[in-house]
Amino acid sequence: MQPHLPKGLSITEACEETILETGNGVFFTALNFALGVSTWSFSSLKFQACMGILLTFMLMPRKKRPYPGPEPGGHWH
Repeated sequence: MQPHLPKGLSITEACEETILETGNGVFFTALNFALGVSTWSFSSLKFQACMGILLTFMLMPRKKRPYPGPEPGGHWH
């Protein structure tokens, strides 16, 4: 965010630009973690196998709709 703020962007705009720039790196990292942890599900230890399944689903990237923000007047949708 720091490179964008001196250019006169607001904090919200700087945050949006940062997410657009770093989104692919975050996606790639999460995907790698999910693939690595998914191998735990083949463990003979029951707890480790369950945690492998749980963490795989938690780390898998999922597409979300864009953040809508508050409605005019400060109320949430």
